[in-house]
Amino acid sequence: MLLTFDELASILKADAPTVLRFLKAGDIPAPVFLGDQIVRWPSAVIENWAAAGCPLCTPLSPDAFARLRKLRLAEWANTPEGLAAIATKDRQQRRRANSRKPIRAVGNVADSDQPAPHGAPTRL
Repeated sequence: MLLTFDELASILKADAPTVLRFLKAGDIPAPVFLGDQIVRWPSAVIENWAAAGCPLCTPLSPDAFARLRKLRLAEWANTPEGLAAIATKDRQQRRRANSRKPIRAVGNVADSDQPAPHGAPTRL
């Protein structure tokens, strides 16, 4: 049987960031990549690793770790929590973009004989 990332985390009783940290350090056996979209851990490998006392493993290469994180992020983005977080981030970015709109002066304050009010835009 092949385990998903979430199933592995459940077996280890650890959260996702902890599992990723363990994988990067070589504390957990490396996953098997099935094509470009799927990453799994053979349950027999995890069971044998646990039965042997959880010995240190070969750390993932930087490329393999980056690939795993990318796939994990893609899986998370399709969950209700991920969709809500993405929607919240989009709303925040729209608010920031709207608050950065330039102030447009009505008329040319520099041509006036009166001083510009405090904080009013002026043309130099």
